[in-house]
Amino acid sequence: MNRRKPPLRLAAVAMAPGEDRQTAVLRKAASSALEVLKAQLLPDMDVSAMHWFSPFLAGYLMGYARQMALKHGIDCEDGALGVLAAELGRQAASLPGFGISRIQTPGGEAGCLVGRLEALCGTRHLVGQVSVRACRSDEEDAGIAFLTDCDNAADPMQSRAPTMSLRFNSQERAAILAGFAYLGQRNITETPT
Repeated sequence: MNRRKPPLRLAAVAMAPGEDRQTAVLRKAASSALEVLKAQLLPDMDVSAMHWFSPFLAGYLMGYARQMALKHGIDCEDGALGVLAAELGRQAASLPGFGISRIQTPGGEAGCLVGRLEALCGTRHLVGQVSVRACRSDEEDAGIAFLTDCDNAADPMQSRAPTMSLRFNSQERAAILAGFAYLGQRNITETPT
């Protein structure tokens, strides 16, 4: 049997003069998370008018950036989380009405999980699915439908890396459903009539 070796993939992180490796990796992770998020937001979407959606977006950025930093060997558990949050806040200043401090909500926790999943799977569509599912008041089980979207995003990667478990476990599914309940409640109470 003739098997070809997979190509060696290296990631380069540009470092500014006087910058240490950790800061450079966190800066790159934050910028890639923002790039993926901006690609998913519609050009006419006004994030500042959607206060109910901001915690999810902040959590999404943090989850995506943490996973990207982990790919470069930087674990954000040891004090680097504050540096990453500060870098995300600095780079996200271009998004009006956006606050990284809003992560500690059910919507923010759900966003962290979805951001991590998208970083692992390489997809770029789940933020759009959240905005579509959360805004539809006629769909009672939007959270369950979104979990199906997440499973569909994880399944192709599952066949490429069978030892990885990318589908959400029961606690993560409960966090996603709680996040959707939070987003739906905030959407109803903050929508002007």
